[in-house]
Amino acid sequence: MTVYVDDASIAATAGPRTSRWSHLFAGTRGELHESAEVPGLRREWFQDAPATWHYDLSEGRRARAIQLGAEAVTWREGADIIRERRARLGAAKHQSLREQITARLEAAGVGADDSGLRQWPGTTPGSGSGRRRDHG
Repeated sequence: MTVYVDDASIAATAGPRTSRWSHLFAGTRGELHESAEVPGLRREWFQDAPATWHYDLSEGRRARAIQLGAEAVTWREGADIIRERRARLGAAKHQSLREQITARLEAAGVGADDSGLRQWPGTTPGSGSGRRRDHG
């Protein structure tokens, strides 16, 4: 699991705290949330932007995250990593529903020929579209 922290160093005030802020991000939301627990980030601080989800870090928390193993990157490198993450996750998101269901079933050890799967009328397990076929 790789977690990154950029060097954005954006001056801002959040509540009573004025600091220079950077971003903590990772390849997946799960990795990010898991790593955010260690430096004491609260889940409600998560910035859930559609493509650029991250946690904001004050200067002190940025230093602590790096000390705990986050990889320091420039803000330009961070933008590239997020762009690659968006492309990777976007490609997975656009898989057909059938591919997603098939992958989940296979991961659970259920094959297409499993007798417990309900079939659409006129189809056989693994026959393709799952649409009713007219044979006449």
